[in-house]
Amino acid sequence: MSVLTLAFSTTDRAFQSLLQRAERFPRIDGIHYLVICQKVDHGSVPIPIEDDLKSSRPDVSVYCYNEKGISRSRNRVIDTCKSTYVWFLDDDASFDFGLIRRRLIGELQSTNIDIVLCQIGSLEKENEFYKDYGFRNGCVSPTRLQMLKASSIEVICRCKFLQKSGIKFDEKIGLGTDYPCGEEIIFLLDLFDQGAKIQYLNYPFVRHTTLKGGRLPVGIGHFKARGDVAKRFCLPVRIGLITRWSSRGAAVPLLKRLACLIKGIQGS
Repeated sequence: MSVLTLAFSTTDRAFQSLLQRAERFPRIDGIHYLVICQKVDHGSVPIPIEDDLKSSRPDVSVYCYNEKGISRSRNRVIDTCKSTYVWFLDDDASFDFGLIRRRLIGELQSTNIDIVLCQIGSLEKENEFYKDYGFRNGCVSPTRLQMLKASSIEVICRCKFLQKSGIKFDEKIGLGTDYPCGEEIIFLLDLFDQGAKIQYLNYPFVRHTTLKGGRLPVGIGHFKARGDVAKRFCLPVRIGLITRWSSRGAAVPLLKRLACLIKGIQGS
């Protein structure tokens, strides 16, 4: 059994380029690569559906499905993965494989932690990060509120804990739905509430672009999703989150932001 599966969620639009990258990833003892592809663009190059595409490498597995939704894809990963840990990744992520080999594999082999949250480095600037990690200073394990600061590609989970708890991603939330963000936050909150042992591992094993053009624009669906996240906290925290989130997002009028947040709180 491998120690860690790097599990990528993609669609047929980016499938071929991701598969070519995966074929060039280094062979590392204890690591398996998994690609879950969703066929959503019927005008793209045809790919087999619901079939295991054979890679030229035994450490790369590929599955394709005629469905959509990032949370559905993540749940396919949970159902498929056979390693000790699984790392949920997007198709545009890059890696410091040397650091993964030197630090991550050993850490995972020697720990009983259920959830590891790593850091994301900047793709463009080697010594910078995707976001400010100052809130982690002096903190080994996150609080429930700090789950709000997590990004999906930071999340590495022990597969046995996921199987035992039965926790999966909410398929009504995330890209491909009317609530296009927040699925990783709700997933982590559910794990936290089930008593998962969660720990920070402050190394930038993964890298992502920090260019503003590489991020999705914020729309009304994002505010609905944030409302859905806010409802999972007590009333004082919920009010604070609504106040904070409604003050941002100039592309959406203020009253519309508030209305969408409230709608999200009332139910997705």
